[in-house]
Amino acid sequence: MEDKKIIIVCRGVIVDGDKMLLVENAKNNFYCPAGGKMEFGENPIQTIEREILEELGVKPEIGRLLYINTFDDGETQATEFFYEILNVADYKDIENLKGTHSFELSKIVWLDRSSDAKIFPKGMWQDFKNDNLPKDKERYINR
Repeated sequence: MEDKKIIIVCRGVIVDGDKMLLVENAKNNFYCPAGGKMEFGENPIQTIEREILEELGVKPEIGRLLYINTFDDGETQATEFFYEILNVADYKDIENLKGTHSFELSKIVWLDRSSDAKIFPKGMWQDFKNDNLPKDKERYINR
């Protein structure tokens, strides 16, 4: 039997008007909201707090759950939780966002709705482009 993994990832959705803060991981060539893998013993809130602080250097104020995304690349099956981040003003100056794990990121950017960059998950980005982020209930998407 092949070794397959299941992981849980938690990400923070940081929106300022018509722009979203996204990161590009040094290992791939697409953008996504900041965040990362859950460690043993953590819950999703602890994971998003730790990951955002490590990557961006600012402790997030976490709002509600916006999305649950799943994907499978053939070797790893992931479930991602996307939480609204409320303290947006603390992230506006991207030149000063420096966390202990910023080296894992090749870029931190604010992208607007018109961007044609490769952004995942596609369903979340399409909702953002259409000004249709979840308002009352989380949404399930499948990358």
